[in-house]
Amino acid sequence: GRQPGQLLFRNRRSCWSLRHGGDVAENAICEKTNCSPNLVRGVNGYIVIAIGHVFNYAEETRQVLLIASLALLPASAAAVLEAAFVSLEQAQIVTSGTALESLLRIALSFAALVAGFGLMSLFWILVLSRLLLAMFYGVCLARRVPLRFQFRRKRFRAFAWRWRVFAAENWLATISTSLDVVVLSALHGEAAVGLYTAAGKVVRLGAVAAKCYTTAVFPLLSRWYVQSREAFDQLNRDTLRLLLAVMLPAATVLAIFADRIMGLLFDEQYATAVPVLQVLAGVMLFECLNPFLSHTLFAKGQQHRSMRVAAVALLVNLVATLWFASRWGAVGAAWGTLLGGCVACVCYCLYSFGKRDIAQLLLVTTKVSLAATAFALVLLVLPAVHVAVAILVALAVYALLVLVFRVITMTDLRIFQKQTAA
Repeated sequence: GRQPGQLLFRNRRSCWSLRHGGDVAENAICEKTNCSPNLVRGVNGYIVIAIGHVFNYAEETRQVLLIASLALLPASAAAVLEAAFVSLEQAQIVTSGTALESLLRIALSFAALVAGFGLMSLFWILVLSRLLLAMFYGVCLARRVPLRFQFRRKRFRAFAWRWRVFAAENWLATISTSLDVVVLSALHGEAAVGLYTAAGKVVRLGAVAAKCYTTAVFPLLSRWYVQSREAFDQLNRDTLRLLLAVMLPAATVLAIFADRIMGLLFDEQYATAVPVLQVLAGVMLFECLNPFLSHTLFAKGQQHRSMRVAAVALLVNLVATLWFASRWGAVGAAWGTLLGGCVACVCYCLYSFGKRDIAQLLLVTTKVSLAATAFALVLLVLPAVHVAVAILVALAVYALLVLVFRVITMTDLRIFQKQTAA
């Protein structure tokens, strides 16, 4: 029968890439070109508006939510088109589009603030930038793929039947990601949410970088699972090893220098967000690991397992966040999120790897943790030294230890050098 991705676009190139890997490739492409969950995100705007009324937000806040919800429509269309580019192995277009949209939005926002426009203008700029991004993707896709949209009830029915697991996993993960803010808003109001969000913005960069890598590598994962299980397993192990090696010292820096970072980015009224940032530094680690592990299950055609993990993580996150946030406010919400992410990571690993691979992963985690502990001790022992100097010294110690522990090997460095030179 026809493959699900053909509901989005049809040509010889796309049909070949969909059929090439059989059922597993079909599952992979269905996940990445899954238009229904992305388009349904537009409906989430109504949910956002309803939350503002249920929790009795201020009138200005409700207006901002209304405008921001409008951006969900072009953003959803852009997400569908991004998935099409990924399935065509043209992820560089997604990178270019995202970078251009970010630069345009930042430039327009800065110009609006300089011109004296208020906060509301920033959200209208968000709507405009997402609309232009969707148009940019549409033009780029039309140049590469002759589009011919069709609707056939039989095909759509088959697609909808396959879609239910993907949609459930998508929604469970999305709800779990936003649960901390919703619970905190219900229990402690907008002020607590403001502190929590300010700390969350600092850790978002690491998660975005990891998401970009996961999106780009997903087609490779899907192909290698069909063509070479050994290469697939090796890519998984190497990715987790390198993510741990990079993200643990980054989380350590955020935790140790949280007060200086918050003082540099915000004024003194956000000083109480420092302990929130220290906890969210740990959350950043799982926000980098969990999406990759989830995509690993999708590449293997085991999306139902990812859905189960998302359901367990949501339940743990809900119970823990409610309990912790009711007692410790924004810091408690961060601890609940951290616990939910940790449980999800453990479940993903149990589903994704065998006993031998799990043992190797535990060994690598232990080695990286020891190196990160030494990294933290160096930072704490040199409090009087300039921050930049302390970090450089600590990084030198950390780099030496990961080489001694063979977390990073000379082969890795040679490969990196060749890729950089190319």
